[in-house]
Amino acid sequence: MSNNKLDATYKRLRWQIIMSTFLTYTVMYISRKAFAAAAPLLMTDLGMTTVQFGLASSIYYILYGVSKFSSGLLAVKINLVYSLHQCLL
Repeated sequence: MSNNKLDATYKRLRWQIIMSTFLTYTVMYISRKAFAAAAPLLMTDLGMTTVQFGLASSIYYILYGVSKFSSGLLAVKINLVYSLHQCLL
């Protein structure tokens, strides 16, 4: 493969990776914010006070952070490409 063709392939793949990463992060950001937007309806349906809902939200986000950290440690132990592939499915 010539250098010009190889450079063009790398540039195309680089932009595909950047766009897919951006879109994935955007979708994940919106999905996490949906929990807070649904708070009034969830509190009404579940009969929770604002304090109870705040506690549940805090526990959710703390567990989310712990799971991200532990998932990172696990990804280091196993093949990163395999773990990334499994997470995206």
